[in-house]
Formats: sequence, structure tokens, C-alpha cells
Amino acid sequence: MHLESLPTIQREVQLRKLYEKYMDAGHGSCVLRDMTIGSMVESAILHCDAERYFLHAWVVMPNHVHVVYSPAEKWTMSAVVGGWKSFTGKEANRILGRTGRFWQENYFDRFIRDEDHFARAVEYVEQNPVTAGLCALATDWPLSSARRRETPDRGQRDAVQRVPESRAAETAALPGETHAESATCSGESHESS
Repeated sequence: MHLESLPTIQREVQLRKLYEKYMDAGHGSCVLRDMTIGSMVESAILHCDAERYFLHAWVVMPNHVHVVYSPAEKWTMSAVVGGWKSFTGKEANRILGRTGRFWQENYFDRFIRDEDHFARAVEYVEQNPVTAGLCALATDWPLSSARRRETPDRGQRDAVQRVPESRAAETAALPGETHAESATCSGESHESS
């Protein structure tokens, strides 16, 4: 069956599944595997926690980012994600010595419906490096809420134990394709290059 023949909602669900499969296979720009850039992105996500949003879970993968969060009062999802993408895009380009768009223009998001959906979203996000074959345990991945919960001495609050609010959302964003040599990164190290 062709995607074009599906009703809009079913088509969007199938497209998201294909998109996630594409990301998990390591396709696209993998500049986030550079720990200087990946750590900067994680730090930016952590920076306004409890001010503009409340983090529940996150992971910075080599080619994309997932975040489960609740926007704070007066903050929209688009303003939160726009802030992350604006700052990190400029900083990543500075580190890489280039200009232009760093992130793809669009991102996927969805509101969390209930406690069960919240638990599944957190598990999906934190298990993403394991699913992609990049590590054996979620706590092995250095740029994630799972790792930070495993090592509480790093000064971060527990990211998942808070009760999700009705405005909790999951967002996935990925860098735009910028270099031919970064067209796939499946199985590559997440260490700095």
C-alpha cells in the first residue's frame, strides 16, 4: 500500500515510523556524535529546566535529539524548541567553522496523553541508543537522562520521577544534511572525531 493512498492521520503515523527507523539506522548528518557538539546540545537542553520547561527525559543521538518535557506556564512547545535550535545551531556552526542552517526546519512533536503514554515515551527516548545498537544499556549512553539518573552526583535533578503534567510533550529534532561524508553513521563511535 502506498502512503499517498492512506488517510492523513494514518499517513502521518506511517511517515513518523519510517522517520524513526531512518534515524535509528544512523542515516543523515551525524555531527552530534562529536562530544563537543553533543555535550553542548545536552547542556543547552538542561540550561532552562525548571524555568521554561520541566525535563522528564532526553537523549542526544549522533543524528538526532529526543526530549520529553512539559513547557512552563506561558511557554509554547515551538518557543522552547526554537530556543534550543537557535542557540545550539549557532554554537555548533561556530565549533564547526561554518554558517547556515544547522537543524532541519521541522521537528516532530506530540502531546503525552496519559501516564501510560508518558512511561512509553520516556522508555522509548532512553532506550533509543540501545535500539540503534550504539550501547548495551541505556545508562551507558553519555548524553541522556538515563545516564544522569544513574550518576546523581553530576548535580542534576531526577529527570523522570516527576509526575507528568497535562502539557508534557515529546519532541524529536535532527540536524540537516550538510556533508556527503556524514550521510550515515550507523555503528560509528560517539566519541569526538
